[in-house]
Amino acid sequence: MSDEKAEIIEMSRLVKQAIARLPQKERTVVEYRFYRNMQAKDIATAIGLSPSRITRIVQASLNNIREYLKDHGRVDF
Repeated sequence: MSDEKAEIIEMSRLVKQAIARLPQKERTVVEYRFYRNMQAKDIATAIGLSPSRITRIVQASLNNIREYLKDHGRVDF
């Protein structure tokens, strides 16, 4: 396995761990946004929040994921 592939696998593992640590609502929003490729307005409709609230949750979640990665020595993202 190449070093690059090993790096991708490790980063993927850390991102999954970071997402798993998010509160349930944030985790759901992140999964809808990035794994199902849903837009904020569609997520808002699905879970009963405003699109602007969804946008704020996504941003806060991404910040939490970045912090998790940084805490685990990953600063190359």
